[in-house]
Amino acid sequence: RADIVVSVTDHEFFGVAVVEALGARAVPVLPRAHSYPEIVPADLHDAAFYPPGGFRRRLAEVVSDLDAARASVSGLADAMERFSWAHVAPHLDTVLVDARRG
Repeated sequence: RADIVVSVTDHEFFGVAVVEALGARAVPVLPRAHSYPEIVPADLHDAAFYPPGGFRRRLAEVVSDLDAARASVSGLADAMERFSWAHVAPHLDTVLVDARRG
């Protein structure tokens, strides 16, 4: 139910919690680092990420105009659908069947 998802992590392998929050339409305030640039579509990088040392400024921008921040990441929640179980499970089923066949 959050409006904003933030990260100030020093290390991240994938970011499942962030993907779930983005899929639920939370506005991201994320570092341009770790796995996040691979998760967020390239055309939304400027709206989703803050530069080194820019967390507070970016968070203040988002909080001060949440509607504009939401508009700037329009389509991001839909892009997270590729990580949903409905999309991932069939692929995993195929991989497991192929592995079992040897």
